[in-house]
Amino acid sequence: MSKTQKDRDYLSFLKKLGDIGSYTAAIVAYLLAITGRAPTPYPNTVSFLTVLVTVIAVWLWRLPRIKANSPVRTASSKTKSGKKDSSENGRNSLQLRNLEMTGLSFLSVAVLALGAFKFPSIQEEVTGLNCLNERSDFRVLVADFSAEENQFENNLANVLDLQSGQRFQICRLNENIQLTDVAQDRGLKHQAKLVIWGNNSQGSITIYFTALDWEVLTQHQSKLSASEGQEETAFLAETISAEILFNQGNTSEAQKLLYDALDVAEIQDWVQSNPGLLADGQFLLGLFYDHNYAPEDVADSKRAIEEYSNAIRTIVEWDLDKDGAYLNRALLYYDEGDFEKAIADYTVLVNKNIENINDVYFMRAQVYLDSGKCLDAIDDLETARKDSAIETDLLYPYHIHYLGQAYLLCGDLEAAEQVYLTMPELTQEELDAFSSDLNNLADNSGNSEMKEVIVKILNIIQ
Repeated sequence: MSKTQKDRDYLSFLKKLGDIGSYTAAIVAYLLAITGRAPTPYPNTVSFLTVLVTVIAVWLWRLPRIKANSPVRTASSKTKSGKKDSSENGRNSLQLRNLEMTGLSFLSVAVLALGAFKFPSIQEEVTGLNCLNERSDFRVLVADFSAEENQFENNLANVLDLQSGQRFQICRLNENIQLTDVAQDRGLKHQAKLVIWGNNSQGSITIYFTALDWEVLTQHQSKLSASEGQEETAFLAETISAEILFNQGNTSEAQKLLYDALDVAEIQDWVQSNPGLLADGQFLLGLFYDHNYAPEDVADSKRAIEEYSNAIRTIVEWDLDKDGAYLNRALLYYDEGDFEKAIADYTVLVNKNIENINDVYFMRAQVYLDSGKCLDAIDDLETARKDSAIETDLLYPYHIHYLGQAYLLCGDLEAAEQVYLTMPELTQEELDAFSSDLNNLADNSGNSEMKEVIVKILNIIQ
């Protein structure tokens, strides 16, 4: 055999080997696809479509042949005995045709049944949404916190579903969300009231809560350690569930759920590594009793103050950067007429120089005015007025009004008049409220000079 012939034979062998390899790869890919083991984000969808295409191909292949083999009635020939031949071949062909059509029909029905069985899985893969129960009037989406792992998210969703008692729907969203506007978009798209999203990196889980059409009472962010177990996740799920129940009007049930959760949490080890989560829960329970948030029939100011105080003890013990419990407790102290305690809470926040410090100055000044400490009120309001940004605040007209009143009460009538000259344009509601305050002050003052200045001030603001 010549060298050229050997080369041709070798190339032919390689070609056949390549063909065999291609056939083998195609068969393996087909088997993986049809069994739902294909390396794709949509294994169930690919599996069903592969089966469906296969059945359609079988129909297209066999149906023309079945029709071609269909027996045709012809004039019966007579045998030598004069009897008609019943054509055994025709009967066999008809039986085979009926059998094959029955098999294909059964196969089609089986594919439809398979599609119905796999529909939830296919829907989940296509939409990325898997809902754990049928209740849909209040839907909560739990998105992926990272592209790689979703064990924490699954655990959180399962515990939330358990806590829900079928009163709201928990759905897993197979998508990693990283921005608030994206969370809002997904919430609207999937008709959800709450989207829980975040990120999982370097052993720390940051969780964000984006609400739609309702107000989340607690902070919009929580942090958990990825190394903590089910107890921390369960507590977070209980706080979320309690807040949803509160929003739905089940206030007593929300109070009990969160109270029991806090009672257990305070003796668990995870509190040492994440005391902020405990403080958030204690603050939330305070909100559930606070008459500024809770319905009148279940509100309890003393209990609210007690729960805010629990949160403050946790904040102080762990030196946490949280302000809500101080603000809300101070307001309740003010409502109860305990001005000194209200001033003490506001003073803590002033000393901490929190972000919205001007609001704190404004609220403490109100307490100072009502407790007869007009000089302290002037000091707070003038300090806040040094910030030029305060002029864009919606409460700026009230700020000027209270400062003017403070000067009037302290007897500095000229300063009061100068302050009211800086008053911005007022709404009718503001004008009516301020005029009423000033007229009452004039009537109760017994000072004719003050009354004259108040008349000038009324002309200024009108």
